[in-house]
Amino acid sequence: MAKSSMHGPFPLIHSEIDNAIDRTAPGTYVLGRTAGRKFRVGFVGRSDSDIKTNLHKHVGAYEQFVYGYHVSAKAAFDQECLFYHDFHPPGNKSHPSRSALMVWSCPRCYET
Repeated sequence: MAKSSMHGPFPLIHSEIDNAIDRTAPGTYVLGRTAGRKFRVGFVGRSDSDIKTNLHKHVGAYEQFVYGYHVSAKAAFDQECLFYHDFHPPGNKSHPSRSALMVWSCPRCYET
């Protein structure tokens, strides 16, 4: 996984989520595992408002998580889309979605 403003990897367990994430904010996360020295992406996701709460929902599904905060829900959506296209994660069955009230389009494929 490329270096960016992402933090981790951390074990995907409740106590590590609580220790690592110190604020309520929009964010993106990548779930997977480390094999050798490389992080293997299994799933990408985001939260428009509270990344910590979303990550807790995935405990037990993957070994590790990497996360990053964003200044807005739109910025988190854009980053999730980029991760989706860059990594083709096997755990994501479809393109990232957005609220029906939002008129955002993907920065890579322009899907709405």
